[in-house]
Amino acid sequence: MGYRFRGVFTRQDPTRFSLADREYTIRDLRPRYPFWGVRLRDEDVAFEHAIVQLIRAGLSSGLALSYSTWAGPLEHIAGFQVDAAKIVEASRFDADDSEADLSSLFVSKMTEYGLSPEGGFFFFPFERGFWGE
Repeated sequence: MGYRFRGVFTRQDPTRFSLADREYTIRDLRPRYPFWGVRLRDEDVAFEHAIVQLIRAGLSSGLALSYSTWAGPLEHIAGFQVDAAKIVEASRFDADDSEADLSSLFVSKMTEYGLSPEGGFFFFPFERGFWGE
C-alpha cells in the first residue's frame, strides 16, 4: 500500500491561519523539529494551487513538499520553498523514480530546510497514522 504526503512545513503557527478545517490537517512537530506541518486532505486539488491558498490564508514561509512512496522506495518527490509569501521559483524540484536517487534528494531538501531525517531516511511525520489518515 502506498503513502502520499502533500503539504508544507513551516515555523509559523498555522492554527492562526484562516484555514478550513476540512481541507487541512495541522500537526505540531515540536520539540523534535522547530516546525509545524500542514497536510492537504483533498487529493483532487492541484498541489501548487493548495499552497497558494495557504499563502492567502497567512503562510509567509515554509517548505512545500509532495512525497509518495510504495512499500519503501520513494516514487516521486517535488516541492519548493515559500518566502515572503511567494513561491521561490529557483527552489523548485520535481523528480520521479526513473530519475536521480530520490532518497538522497529527499534528505538534501529536508536538511536544507532544517528538517534532517533521522537515521538517514526516517522522518516521523511520514509514519502511517501520524496525520490521522
